[in-house]
Amino acid sequence: MLRVMLTVLLEIVLGLVFVAVGFARARTPEAPAVRRRLVAAVASMLILRGVFQLLTLPPAAPVVGLLSVVAQIAAVALLGVLASLALTPPWGRRGQGFRWVVLGIGTFLLFQQQREGALVMLSLALLRTPWLTVLDTGERFRAVLVALLAILALTLGFPAIEGFEAALGNGFVLVRVARGVGLVVSVYTVLSAFKAFTSDPSLGIRRVSLRLTLSHVLVVVVPLLIVVALWVSSAYLGVNADRALMAGKLVEREATVLEASTRATLAATPSGEAAATAMAAVRGARWPGTRVFLVRDGVLRRTHGEAIDGERALEWWVDGLDSLRSHGIVDFGGERWLGAAVRDADRALVVLTPVGDVLDSTLAPILGASLLMLRPRPLESGLDSLRDVSSALRDSLDDLDLPEDAAASIALARVRHAARSLGLPDSIAHLRSRHRGLVIASGGDTLSDALVNFGLTGQVAVRGVRFGPDGWEDDSFALSVHASLRSILVGLFAKVRENKWQAVPVAALVLFGLLLLPLFNTNLGMVRGMGRSITGAIRALRDGARAFGDGRLEHRIPIEGDDDLWDTARQFNQMAAGLEEARAREQERARYENELEVARRIQARLLPSRPPVVAGYDVAGRSDSAREVGGDYYDHLELGGGRWLLVVADVAGKGVPAALLMSGFRAALMSQDDAGPMPEPDRIASRLNEFLVASVEPGRFVTAFFGFLDAATGRFVYVNAGHNPPLLRRASGDVEMLREGGLILGILPGSVFESGTTTLADGDLLVLYTDGVTEGADAHGEQWGEERLIATVAAAHALPAEGIAARIADEVRAFEGDTGPADDLTVLVAKRLPQA
Repeated sequence: MLRVMLTVLLEIVLGLVFVAVGFARARTPEAPAVRRRLVAAVASMLILRGVFQLLTLPPAAPVVGLLSVVAQIAAVALLGVLASLALTPPWGRRGQGFRWVVLGIGTFLLFQQQREGALVMLSLALLRTPWLTVLDTGERFRAVLVALLAILALTLGFPAIEGFEAALGNGFVLVRVARGVGLVVSVYTVLSAFKAFTSDPSLGIRRVSLRLTLSHVLVVVVPLLIVVALWVSSAYLGVNADRALMAGKLVEREATVLEASTRATLAATPSGEAAATAMAAVRGARWPGTRVFLVRDGVLRRTHGEAIDGERALEWWVDGLDSLRSHGIVDFGGERWLGAAVRDADRALVVLTPVGDVLDSTLAPILGASLLMLRPRPLESGLDSLRDVSSALRDSLDDLDLPEDAAASIALARVRHAARSLGLPDSIAHLRSRHRGLVIASGGDTLSDALVNFGLTGQVAVRGVRFGPDGWEDDSFALSVHASLRSILVGLFAKVRENKWQAVPVAALVLFGLLLLPLFNTNLGMVRGMGRSITGAIRALRDGARAFGDGRLEHRIPIEGDDDLWDTARQFNQMAAGLEEARAREQERARYENELEVARRIQARLLPSRPPVVAGYDVAGRSDSAREVGGDYYDHLELGGGRWLLVVADVAGKGVPAALLMSGFRAALMSQDDAGPMPEPDRIASRLNEFLVASVEPGRFVTAFFGFLDAATGRFVYVNAGHNPPLLRRASGDVEMLREGGLILGILPGSVFESGTTTLADGDLLVLYTDGVTEGADAHGEQWGEERLIATVAAAHALPAEGIAARIADEVRAFEGDTGPADDLTVLVAKRLPQA
């Protein structure tokens, strides 16, 4: 009762565990949590395996109860941990709802003790591995190893679980389902984790040298393992097949010899009883289970051995010897025999020897293999019959007052005899002497038994007769021959002591292996050489990249080979040289930019910093350089006595040379004598021309316009030295262009200049500009021109002088658009204000 209550309690706990897992798995677990759960799952499986292993021993009843409880607790823990791993996001096409429905059905079936249904449904619900996404490549490989360990723990040498049903009681279904689910999930985990592991081309190995070594090892080892596996399997199956063929011939020979000896004994002995006695003495001494029957006057009489059910049917075999085989395998009385039947005029002799005795005592030592006469019935059917035999035997043993060991020996011998009669291997029966318990398992615990059960043995058909519902008939019977894998693999070496000539093929095999050693050494040297070359190139590239990362562009990779990697190193060196040159150019450009910045600041100081204050006038200017520095110059200089010098100049070219020439021009202009009531601009222009002709190289020149303004009277005396004519817009709207002057400055020595004179009245507007204004061009090459300048001045004449200058500059730059400025642009505006 206590065990039943405990089982129910554990199943309730299992249901609560699943519910708790559902609420706890709100997000994908982190890698440390996954590792802990994997360890817990494997620990639960190992505990389960340990409990079953202990149950194979003969402990006392209280210990059995304790082990049963431990097994059930381990089963609940295992299912809970597997659920915690499987029921986590992210969810795929089969979402969370589907999994929980299937899990609920499986749990219900488990409560109902429906083992197969619960196993299927729980396995289906828990076949998920979302936790693999949080593991790195190395951890995925370790997960494969852990799952393989679990599979081995739950399968290899695992005791037959049916035998523990009585010990586990109501918890038997829970424990078996947990073991089955654990096995299924472990196999699925091996496949999923290995697929995830191999999806990373690097296999989680950061060092290229190790990865390269592993790749070479895999290239050699994997085909070698495949070849070895094919050789082992072909040798195993081939040897078993050959020995099966030999076994069939030996069985036929034994049957033929048995018939011949029986016939000879019957012919040499006048009395039938004497013949039967002689055969019993010969056969019975060697095989105690032999039966001898004498048929005289149509009556069969057993003269040796125990009775066989329905043995009188042997008379019919004797009667049908004209059409039936007289020797071979005899399927009769629920057993199989090696038998022979012979007759003469009035008597017949039938000899039957248990075929298992003949196989074990005679043929098996010759072939070096185990032989089994298989029955054409399903294994489970044979097991059911064997369990019936063991149950009856256990009841009969309980009535006898025998020592434990004696009862165990009798039980084991009888059950194994029954197993043979049913066509089952001896190892199918396991004896446990606790309480005279006899366990009938559905599978053995050795590799040999597994091979027998799966039919991986040599099979041969041997002929004989069978007694069935329709009487006697000729038939053939399957004989299974199984040589152990170890005996096959080491058989070549194990027979050397028995047969000295066996040393010849052994020596040949050793010699062949020694011949392969140089090839192996050569292959190893090739692998090491290629590995050193590749890793050396990678190391050199890595060192070069580190040097470049540290800013050492002068570093060069020493070239030590001639392949693609070293070609990459050469390209790396070329790139390094290019980067070093580019850095030098960058440094030079930075130096130039720094110098240009200094020049820009100097040039900015040469231009007016703010508009002048002239009584009755509004004067302002603006200059935009196409580059950092330019060749345009404008100024408004106060000469004293209400006199002002307005000047605009444009040096041929752009950039630094133009800026230097502009500075020289300004210096020369500033050095001119402007004493007197009104300086003469024509003489100033002549002196500037001579200065420039003597100072600058041919091809360099300056266009300039400068004029002297008397602020009181508005009189304006000017010279236009090859410059764009300034625009004078009268208050009435009329426009005049100031052109009087002469040639460009700095071209011809002795050039003559003429002064021009005009007067600025109230409301008049004077605009001085460089060719960057009228020659500004758009993307199609069309210039802004004087007409647009006149229109812009007319539209903006009401603005202050500074606004007019800005309006002109903005209009020009907008007209040029994306093509950008092609030349320096300078505007100087002087506007006479109307009198109040």
